[in-house]
Amino acid sequence: MIKETIQEFKSKCVRSYQKLLKSLDEKYCWRCPQRVTRDRIGCREADAWVRMRKALDDTINSYIIEERGEDFLHRILQRIHERDFEPKIFIMKKPEINGFMVVREKSSGFKKGENVIINDKILKVEDVKKGYIIKTAEGSYPSYKIRGILLDTINREHPLYEYFKKIIP
Repeated sequence: MIKETIQEFKSKCVRSYQKLLKSLDEKYCWRCPQRVTRDRIGCREADAWVRMRKALDDTINSYIIEERGEDFLHRILQRIHERDFEPKIFIMKKPEINGFMVVREKSSGFKKGENVIINDKILKVEDVKKGYIIKTAEGSYPSYKIRGILLDTINREHPLYEYFKKIIP
């Protein structure tokens, strides 16, 4: 039953994709200056793909919110994020602190008092609700929206500051 359902979905996707390509061709692509090279660059195909993925995401999000609520949607998105997650450590240049931030990606297991990065801001975790909603002074966020936790800041006094300044523009 699962394989048949997936196969049916795939065949409907292909038909919808082909129909969308034709519609794009008729409405937009015929007047595009790149229409001569579009078969090589794939702009029409990329546009159709992006539109279909967004439509699928929007449809499933709406369905889940209607059936189970927004809270349940956040739990599902967290699970999806955890499946594809491989933690990395990265360095971000931050002019506001006149230096750099060392950040470890993290998708769950946040603790009260940790500094997290949300929308390139450093925010302190004040509380964790239901295991995946992070409360900060600036509001509440689902944990899949958090880029990671702040491990260290590297400012002018830090011994690695000059090195990072050279390699990170």
